[in-house]
Amino acid sequence: MTQSDVTATEARVRPGLRERTKARTRQELIDAAFALFAERGFEACTVDEIADAADVSPRTFFRYFAVKEDVALARLQDESDMLVHNLATRPASEPPLTALREALREPVSRLRAQTDLCSVMKMVEGCPSLVARKMALNGAREERLAEVLGARMGVDPAVDPRPRLIATTFMAGLSQAYRSWIDDGLPDDLQDRVDRLSELLRGGLEG
Repeated sequence: MTQSDVTATEARVRPGLRERTKARTRQELIDAAFALFAERGFEACTVDEIADAADVSPRTFFRYFAVKEDVALARLQDESDMLVHNLATRPASEPPLTALREALREPVSRLRAQTDLCSVMKMVEGCPSLVARKMALNGAREERLAEVLGARMGVDPAVDPRPRLIATTFMAGLSQAYRSWIDDGLPDDLQDRVDRLSELLRGGLEG
């Protein structure tokens, strides 16, 4: 491979300046929001204050987040988006639950690295608007997972209930695994819990 080939490959793989700038602005908004939430609580902070802390306009805030709740849930939503993306790229030969388990490895690793996860979850659980928004986002995630699983299984989720059943059952079990993991003090066994969940569901959903 020539140097020009290497340069062309790097150009395709590395995000462009515009994408990097957008990603940086989004992260600055998240960081500013969480700093304010930690200081004053979610409900006491306004979009204008978050935007001001990130040195952008409220209009810029709404280019990245539809509502204030979305910036509070951004980290969790990023893991959901990664799960859907990773599932779509898993080998077609993998059974659905195996593909879900493997697609979760990277999101699980990133989740474990969130040192303030407990405080984030407490903030979410203590605010009705965040709970409602999280439920809506979870529902959208399960629809996306059902679509990807349906494509993998060669069926239409609108006709065949199996993709949606697998998605909703797995994600409900995953939610319980996350909850028990947090309650247990974030031990270094989250992936093991996900693996056990996959094995537990395998016989009932793939048998």
